[in-house]
Amino acid sequence: MPPLKVLIEGQVFRLAKLGGGHFKQGAKKPHPAFFKPSSDDEREAKEKGTSVRLTVWDCERTSIEQCRAIRKFNAAIETVAIALLVDSVNSIGIPEQSHSLRVVRDPLDDPAVAAMPGAKGHCGIEGLGKDTNLCSNERKVVRDKLVEKAFLLDE
Repeated sequence: MPPLKVLIEGQVFRLAKLGGGHFKQGAKKPHPAFFKPSSDDEREAKEKGTSVRLTVWDCERTSIEQCRAIRKFNAAIETVAIALLVDSVNSIGIPEQSHSLRVVRDPLDDPAVAAMPGAKGHCGIEGLGKDTNLCSNERKVVRDKLVEKAFLLDE
């Protein structure tokens, strides 16, 4: 396994389906559940032997259109890009638990997808999963802090 590359600066984003449960029409911020790792994220981490990673994309390496293509979102699916500054993500944590988030490069496993334009920008936010030493209420506090720092990314 290649060495883990932790990002310390830059900007990352996630796509949210417009009008879906994570981003309401006309909203400026996503719902905190937008930053909750899925059961697939939890399963994949267990299989790979890594920390749970919530997918984000490096704005320097992946455009919103490239991300849509990688995620197989067709033009009929309206999305918005929710961005975070890497240093603000890395600053979020629960001091009493000596816990903080971090953004890491997370190369895609599928060779066909990994060869697509923009795929090299795939990253993950670690520290949000059930594999942490945080209870569910503390994980919610951390997700709420991400919502505070999130902003809409212009296309």
